[in-house]
Amino acid sequence: MTFPKQIRMWLFYALVFVSALILMFDEPHYFWIELQFALFIWIATALTRSASTRLGTAAWAGGVGFSILLLLLYGNLLKLTGVNPDSVWMASLFFPVAEEIVKILPVILFALYFWRKRKMTFNPSTFLFLGIMVAVGFSMLEKSYWENISFPFTYGPHLGNFYFFSDALGIYVKSKPLGFIGHGAATGLIAMGIGLGLYFRKIKAFRSFWWLFLLFPALWILLEHCLLNLYYANGSTALLFFGGGQFTPWIFLLFLAATVGIDLAAAVRTWKLSPRLQERYRLIRAYPQHQNKRKRKVHWTWLRLAAEQLRFLNLVAWNTRGQTEKKEE
Repeated sequence: MTFPKQIRMWLFYALVFVSALILMFDEPHYFWIELQFALFIWIATALTRSASTRLGTAAWAGGVGFSILLLLLYGNLLKLTGVNPDSVWMASLFFPVAEEIVKILPVILFALYFWRKRKMTFNPSTFLFLGIMVAVGFSMLEKSYWENISFPFTYGPHLGNFYFFSDALGIYVKSKPLGFIGHGAATGLIAMGIGLGLYFRKIKAFRSFWWLFLLFPALWILLEHCLLNLYYANGSTALLFFGGGQFTPWIFLLFLAATVGIDLAAAVRTWKLSPRLQERYRLIRAYPQHQNKRKRKVHWTWLRLAAEQLRFLNLVAWNTRGQTEKKEE
């Protein structure tokens, strides 16, 4: 028995809604912290990503699902091997590496599926958006198991009391700040590294060391994650030698500026080179003037069509690298 596509979609959204409600009521404080950061990235990439909010929701669900899978595998692994989960090597090496792999894996699977289906790749902004959504789902589920855990401060760039990295929570060790940027931003940084690596791989001047853009974020996040867990495992303060996690939000912003800037520049170049895309936007812009439906419904449809065309522009811009053929004229 197969359900119509519309029914499958509503069943999916119902499952997402129920899951979100459970996580929200279980740990409301951390749920809203994670949601705040997800909204920040949703807005920051609104003009440059090629992924829809629907795909982002699927990525969030993937993060929750992979978290449950990790918990099941973890429990069975302990039963089979008899390994002590509180041992230093498990806490400071196995868990951080396993968590970072589980968070980035759905993003890679999404990208591979997209390539197989359409022979196109995601741009850096899309890698970032999907990475954030997967990791936020993972983090919401993880924090639902926290009990009596609190942090004295949030760190990173901020405007007044608004912190861009709402999940960058820290403590004081030897009067020095020590923290972790949070699962969402950590995976987002790794995902941006993948996107930027793919970008610089196509540029002749960077062709010999493009892999650094991919490798550095992953190694930096793994280092911080492992050393943070090492502190909680045996009191080691090695992470303080690397800045106590305080540099990472600024590294993230640097990568974010490069990501959005590269994708926006490609979109502008593609727009200028493509009369066909310009014509499509003119048609969408004129859409409300030729409709006799209710004004609210017309405006909603117009916004949806405009968003779809913007995502299409970003997809074309990335996969042609802003060099749309003029022969389409």
